[in-house]
Amino acid sequence: MTKRHRRSIHVVPNLPTKTIFACSIVLNIILLITSQLRTVHTVPPQTTQDSSPHQIVPVTSKDRHHHSTTSTIYGHVHIGKTAGTTINGRLANEFERVCGHKGYSYDFTNVNRRQASQQQKGDKKPVNKYEDIYAVTYNTYSRRRVHPSIMEEIGYHNCDYISHETSWQFWRNKGTYIPDHTMELHVPCRDPIDHLLSQCNERHREFYCGTNIRNSVEHCLLSASVSDRFSNNLKTMKGITLKCFNPVPVEDYIQYMSTRLQRKRIPPEPYVHVATNRDREKRQECIWKSPALQDELRTFLIENVEYYNFCHSCIGSKDDILA
Repeated sequence: MTKRHRRSIHVVPNLPTKTIFACSIVLNIILLITSQLRTVHTVPPQTTQDSSPHQIVPVTSKDRHHHSTTSTIYGHVHIGKTAGTTINGRLANEFERVCGHKGYSYDFTNVNRRQASQQQKGDKKPVNKYEDIYAVTYNTYSRRRVHPSIMEEIGYHNCDYISHETSWQFWRNKGTYIPDHTMELHVPCRDPIDHLLSQCNERHREFYCGTNIRNSVEHCLLSASVSDRFSNNLKTMKGITLKCFNPVPVEDYIQYMSTRLQRKRIPPEPYVHVATNRDREKRQECIWKSPALQDELRTFLIENVEYYNFCHSCIGSKDDILA
């Protein structure tokens, strides 16, 4: 090799072992960071749609906005014969964290399936047996009609919506099961005459048009399901805002709540309706033949029954959530 060639060669001195090891670590860290950056900016390939009958619906921040940005809990005063069973059942079937005397979100899918299976066999009565441990524990109760003691045992701390057909005083204890939360309490208000006649039908009684109006009302009124479940005291309870709505048709109220409750991750099967009344024969109801008697009955109910008085002043007002 010539002298000129020897000058072009640069001899790298031997590096210490520790230095080489340190350089190796730094290089590996650089490679790892580069790999992570590529992963973040890579768009995952689209997958084929699941062919299973229940598609999993992603729960977005919009779906759960009510749960993270507001401290409002919704309550439903289940007045007898105001479609309360259907309201509770529909909401428990479609939405999360619904807690009710007529069903809970967490187990309503199987409850609904058992009801569907039972009706396919020709039995349309509510499920009170068929693999239901609640029915074994409490006669005439089930997961579709939960005993109050079981409701208390479960508790209400994980509820976004509470439906209960019980004394109005239950809501007085709001602070014990949903502390630091406000409650928007919903009272269903049907047309008073139609509502009273539905109660007559429930009791298998006829409304008498030719007798004293008070006696006719008392003959039909379900006091335990109406007067005992509502009181004007609810208006002044701390942390409770009292609202009203017309439950007929039910779909309007379900739509209202659909913007306030979180839908279930897996879309539910169709709700199986359970009739709680026999069909009415309105053509045979004497009250509809006398407009004057209708006016008298309506006035009597509004002036003498606290619940109807509240509904009369609330429906159509700023506190009517469907107005």
